[in-house]
Amino acid sequence: MLRMESINLYKLKNDTNCVFLSDNIIQEILNSFSKSNIKPIKTIKKQVNVMKSNKIQAKKDMNENKIIMIMNKLSNNNINELIIEYLTNILVDTEAKYDNIMNELFQKMIKDIKFIDNYVRFVMKIFIIEKKRLNLIPETFIDLIKETIMKGSELERSSCYEMIKCFCQYNFFNDKLKDYISNNVLKTTILNNYIDVYNWFNGLDKNYIELYKNDINNVIIKCNENSMNREKILIESLIDTKNIKTIEETSIIENTDIFKTMVSNILEEYIFLKSPEEVIEFINTDCNDINHKNLFCKELIIFFKDHENELENCFILIDNLIKKKVLFKSNISKGFSLYLQENDVKYNSPESVYIVNILKFLKNNNITKNIEHIFKKYKVKIFYEN
Repeated sequence: MLRMESINLYKLKNDTNCVFLSDNIIQEILNSFSKSNIKPIKTIKKQVNVMKSNKIQAKKDMNENKIIMIMNKLSNNNINELIIEYLTNILVDTEAKYDNIMNELFQKMIKDIKFIDNYVRFVMKIFIIEKKRLNLIPETFIDLIKETIMKGSELERSSCYEMIKCFCQYNFFNDKLKDYISNNVLKTTILNNYIDVYNWFNGLDKNYIELYKNDINNVIIKCNENSMNREKILIESLIDTKNIKTIEETSIIENTDIFKTMVSNILEEYIFLKSPEEVIEFINTDCNDINHKNLFCKELIIFFKDHENELENCFILIDNLIKKKVLFKSNISKGFSLYLQENDVKYNSPESVYIVNILKFLKNNNITKNIEHIFKKYKVKIFYEN
């Protein structure tokens, strides 16, 4: 576990290569910010949740809803445009409101880590704008990084390390912070945190990793002594290239994950807005071949499995997409088949209730071609059966 050692961290205090943030943050997360004469607004520190739910809820503060919907639209070439939308549509006139925005930004970035490059470039602009406009600093955001590294799950810590590496890449944090984290993950005595060595060093420059090769080998020895084969293999891959996936394999996996996240984001917006227009635009733009439309339908089935209370809205959406000829019935049936190929749902199991409800909807809308065997498996009769 990362320990916040203020004596070591104060060595970074007068470093002029860091960005504009203030001295009191030096005493918080990894404290790599430069000395500043600007005094921030003082508030009583509040306890923050490590992984607050990031699902859009209609009853939430509108600023929070708007920032999520803006982030869902982020791409490489529209960051400045969305900064203007942020300034136009989101009212930030108190530190409390800014804290809420920081919380939403952090949760979104941790959840959708595959988009971290665009997110970091976007939030850095917000940090600078609110510092100049209202003299506000992102202390809540910094606190959440610290809390997640100290108390988060393996997945949460891994995402947080990716975020920090990206901030370092854009010089928001300097290289001394990178060295600090490298030394601390290698010094951990907590067995469950050995995986942090892989999650932190993975993706860093090979020459940089080489500087820590001896320490990394020591962690590999400890993993071997404790029969931690998964951790051992992954950490070995940092210094043994024959265990690393090819660039092509990694690219395919990452692209698939990004597409899944994009579908999930757009469906969250649909639940909130109850309008299919954003979904239609997404399909027309990002699902411009049969395979992607089929995959979209599969991800739609997966998404509403986790939002079964919104299943009726799922059916309304599918009906609209078919009527507007954005999707065809064959896309729906193929996506449903793909879902069941990956999920072996037994007949009469609790999970089969969801499948049967979908089958009934499909039957009522005459979507049965090439999936008759699925109707038979779950004992849902098709109209033309005897």
